[in-house]
Amino acid sequence: VLLLDDCSDSHVRKVIRFLDSNYAKALEALDLRLYDDPAKSLKKRIGNKLGIRQLRGYRKVLKPERDWDVPLKNF
Repeated sequence: VLLLDDCSDSHVRKVIRFLDSNYAKALEALDLRLYDDPAKSLKKRIGNKLGIRQLRGYRKVLKPERDWDVPLKNF
């Protein structure tokens, strides 16, 4: 399991785009809404409803199949 915090930060978003572009078949995004705290502030609850999340999780479902010299996709 891979958890990324501060997902609204531009550097973390870049890592997320890289993972989504290059490892989409090997990683499965976790649904972290199951762990939402009902006591969150109104601002955080509204952001979550709009799809803005501070925490993102992935689970490895397959071994990444890549040769060492295969170019990475743009992200």
